Amino acid sequence: GSIDCESGGTLIVPSSIFLAFNSRIFLRGTLQGASNFIVGGNGQLTITNQGSTSGSPSLGVYQLSTITVLQNGVVNAPASSMSSTSGFSVDALNLYIGSAYSFTTIPQPLPTSFVVFDASKENPNPS
Repeated sequence: GSIDCESGGTLIVPSSIFLAFNSRIFLRGTLQGASNFIVGGNGQLTITNQGSTSGSPSLGVYQLSTITVLQNGVVNAPASSMSSTSGFSVDALNLYIGSAYSFTTIPQPLPTSFVVFDASKENPNPS
């Protein structure tokens, strides 16, 4: 399924959210409640500079504790909808081999722990 949170709207979710199985969230409004976001299994999270998380200092800023993008998960943003001040403010960005995170349109979150995992290994090690 798909959720489009329009500008002026609010999407209320639990503190930990898992987006997968061809599900898609497109954020132009406010994301409320999320602290840990996991995207995988063909899930897709799209952010814009029109949206934000509740309590965020400005539009286009998404404050989360962690973002984890599993194999076949996608986090992206349309280039036309982002600015240099838009993006994520997170403590940890965890990317797995085979995931997609659009560094060309979403600035790398800072300060952050940035880790890449190889899910094919029994005990993934940061690289």
